[in-house]
Order: sequence, then structure tokens, then C-alpha cells
Amino acid sequence: MEMWHWVATKMNYAMTAYWYVKPGFKSSVSPNVESVKIPVALKRTDVIKPVVDEEGKIEGESLEVIACDSGHNSTLHGYGMSGNTQLGWQKADIGHQLKTRFILNETGKYSITAHLTKGPNYGKVQISLNGEIIVKSINCYNENGVIVVPIDIGTYTLSEGENTFSIKIIGADKFAKPGNMAGVDYLKFEKI
Repeated sequence: MEMWHWVATKMNYAMTAYWYVKPGFKSSVSPNVESVKIPVALKRTDVIKPVVDEEGKIEGESLEVIACDSGHNSTLHGYGMSGNTQLGWQKADIGHQLKTRFILNETGKYSITAHLTKGPNYGKVQISLNGEIIVKSINCYNENGVIVVPIDIGTYTLSEGENTFSIKIIGADKFAKPGNMAGVDYLKFEKI
């Protein structure tokens, strides 16, 4: 089986097997109707759950987007990022928010570092954790191309299970190109 495309493309597929026989042949394989009723994955979290791994890391593209007020979000590739990808948010309106969800396996006090991307068309952002603003302003503009920058966002007590991480576009650097982008390479949680 071969599956490819000339450009970076999101694809969804299901396999079908064809076989050929002479008339009068009887199959020893019974139809498996239940297996073909299983839904095909339509989004990343259908396959990869947004769980912080045993090393305390979750890739940005593994965060589950639960709200995007404007613009569009997608997995963006390249620029030397972890896993060669990031969660990117493009063409966001000022004052709007991208809200994501992640799952922790253990309640505890964590030192958190957000590895964010900066670039020529990136905006100024505000960071919230579980609905509480924890970083009032980060200028994500960088005139010399896209880079990844670790941002220490502090130490917080987080509960086992679902938590939220949100980015809000609060403005743009006066030298930034249009686009109001924001990007998350990955989040790192170190238990204290």
C-alpha cells in the first residue's frame, strides 16, 4: 500500500481489500460487519490523546484545540521544532483566544516552560492556564525568521485529569508583518 502527496497534506483513509476468484469458489472468511462500522479518525485526538508524557512533555500539535475564536489553527512543520512540528494559529483577531486541553496523570506542583515560536508575522500574546492569566504579555515577533523560545511561565498546582492552556492575541509589534500568528512547539511540566 502506498500513500503520498506532492505537498504537505492532511489525509484520512480506510483500507479496502479486493480479491479475485473463479466462479463457484466459497470463502472461508466470514464478513466482519462490526469492524467496518468503526469510525475513521477525523482529528488527531481520535488517535493521539492530549496526555502529558512520562517525561512531563506534550507537543503543541498534540494539544486538543477546544476553541478558536478567529483565524485557523493547524499543525505547521519545520524550523527545527521538536518533532519538526508545532501547533500554529494564523490570522487571529486581536482580543481573540485559542484554547487547548491537555491531560495530566498526577496532581502536583509543576514548574512549567512553554516552548513558543516567534517569527516576523507573530503577534503579542497572553497566556492562561485553567482560565487564569499567568503571563500578561509576550512579544512573539522576531525579524530574523521563525525560532523556538523557552518561556518560564511559573510554578502552579495542577490537578490530575483535564487542564487548559490558552493563548490570546493582545496586539502586534510595530515591525511585525500582518498575520497575528502564535505557535506552541511544546509544553514541559517538571514536578516539584
